[in-house]
Amino acid sequence: MESLKYALKYAKLNFKVFPLKVNSKSEQVCKSWKNEATTDEKLIQSMWKNNYNVGVVTGNGLVVIDVDVKNGKDGRLVFNEYAKHFPDTFTVKTPNGGYHYWYLVDREIPCKVNLYEGIDIRGDGGYILSPGSIVDNIEYVAIKDIEIAQANDAVYEFLNSKPVVTNRKENTNTIEQGGRNDTLFKEACGLQSRGFSDEAILACILKENEVRCESPLPDNEVIRIVDSVVTRYPKGKMNSFSSKKQDSVNANDLVNMKLSYKPNVVDNMFVIGMNLFGAAQKNGKTFFCLQLANCVASGTPFLGNKVDQGFVYYIALEDVKHNIQKRLINFGIEISSNLEINFGQAYDKNFDIERIIIDQKEKHPDLKLIIIDTYAKIQETKNTKNSDKYKEEYKEGTHYHEIAVKYNIAILLVTHIKKLIDRNYPFDSFYGTRGLAAAADATLVMLRPSFSSMVKELYITGKEIPDDCMQILQNERMLYELSDEDVEENQADKDLIAILHYVVRKKTYTGTMSQLCSSVGVEIRPNKMSAMLKKFTNILDEYFVKFEQLPKTAKERPIRLTYYGEEDE
Repeated sequence: MESLKYALKYAKLNFKVFPLKVNSKSEQVCKSWKNEATTDEKLIQSMWKNNYNVGVVTGNGLVVIDVDVKNGKDGRLVFNEYAKHFPDTFTVKTPNGGYHYWYLVDREIPCKVNLYEGIDIRGDGGYILSPGSIVDNIEYVAIKDIEIAQANDAVYEFLNSKPVVTNRKENTNTIEQGGRNDTLFKEACGLQSRGFSDEAILACILKENEVRCESPLPDNEVIRIVDSVVTRYPKGKMNSFSSKKQDSVNANDLVNMKLSYKPNVVDNMFVIGMNLFGAAQKNGKTFFCLQLANCVASGTPFLGNKVDQGFVYYIALEDVKHNIQKRLINFGIEISSNLEINFGQAYDKNFDIERIIIDQKEKHPDLKLIIIDTYAKIQETKNTKNSDKYKEEYKEGTHYHEIAVKYNIAILLVTHIKKLIDRNYPFDSFYGTRGLAAAADATLVMLRPSFSSMVKELYITGKEIPDDCMQILQNERMLYELSDEDVEENQADKDLIAILHYVVRKKTYTGTMSQLCSSVGVEIRPNKMSAMLKKFTNILDEYFVKFEQLPKTAKERPIRLTYYGEEDE
């Protein structure tokens, strides 16, 4: 991993380092970077499980002058005047076009915000991102890769200048006693919602307290206020996905960007984003999903496909603990401790997938997959007209897609499919409109092609994966395996399927078996079809079809077949 080389490089210079998530300045991998940042090579190697960004702790002999060039501010205009008397030093260009000037110091230098227009200082209690890091898909680059210079008197004079306070209106911008805690709390919330780092928020609120409060609060009280915000509320929570709509990039620049996006959680099957998996009732959905979850959690290939190992959170809304326990024990394999199963409340109006992800990521930064089994039990239902249902389902599916992409995980929504299925169009088998499937990044449907075989067909399609149809079966442990069996439906199977589909469409049939076979156009003899219906009562149950033999008449015993399932919308 490229960034690990940089982390080890700065650790050898005796600067403590720690990992941050790629494309982020503040999203933590560690539970506490202040406590876990280290110069220990073995610890660093154990931390770097991904090509993370590199955080370098400032202070304790290192200070970085952060010169911004954005939002109408150009810190270079001030810095260049002072820098004429500064020694040349290690210099980094940032993704937003600014510059970081690294200096060694022999005294404590605190973090300062807006020391001059467009210039911040990263010192004691702060950190900086080093080369090897990526934000907005653009790298931090060392444009002057020389030794870090020792600060001279001109640098110290520059660092000790008082912060610039612009446009201060006396008596109108002052925070009076009685409103200090509330005002500083709200300002900290605003910075947190905009994604500012913890250190930047603390520096800003300390300075607000010093400059604007009529009677400044003690520093430890301000620190307590900031801590209550950064530990309680998610960073960037108010930055909606729509705020990125105006983000644009030149096509040539896009082609040359070094992007870190990794789409597959399971190669050719499940991707970062919203995944949809459907199968009929009692057709092995939960066995399939539990096996998938354990494979991702343990890093074991799933159905022959490589997985991207990580923590898995399984939300079981259909089964009680006893049922899940039986399945896991039945597998007869080691169950990963990287898998957690939540027996959530079905039809919970307060279900919040983003809140769940945030909570889990705080405990398990390597969260990779969330499975919701089944989705119908938390799906938002609205009394909308048929013409609006597609839009509503697509909107809800898109919400899950955006949340998954935002947190770089896969979300798998598990659902039932209709009983009446055209195997030429398996992805049209979900209940409702096609809206949910249209919003999915990957869609899988599992069908049983034949009543006389244990083999199932798994249809796969997606935006980043090739279309596929694989044959799978469950072994004696109920674990799915790839099947070499060539499944061909015999005529009896086809005839039985045709009869069942006819009843599902008609809702009820009363008459003789001969008349039914004639109406459907099947080739099987009536007495053999009658025997099959009696034999495969479990199949009838799966199709919600009830079979009754009515009192015998002079010619032939009539039957009644009734579909008692819900309407397929």
